Amino acid sequence: MFKMGDVYKRLYSTWQPPVAEPTSGYSMIMFTPGDLPFFLKISLGVCATQNPEHLVETIVVPDSKLM
Repeated sequence: MFKMGDVYKRLYSTWQPPVAEPTSGYSMIMFTPGDLPFFLKISLGVCATQNPEHLVETIVVPDSKLM
């Protein structure tokens, strides 16, 4: 019988080790629906009001209709 710890070790054994010095800051993730492009404009407007001082990356995730 498997123990849950053994299952997790096997599932996550291929993950890379954590970086020695993590980058301080934050990531912004934006989900954009392909059939409602005006939401992209609204979300970009809201994100533009954020203080970008500690922003590390912006990730835009399109929905499946854009692919």
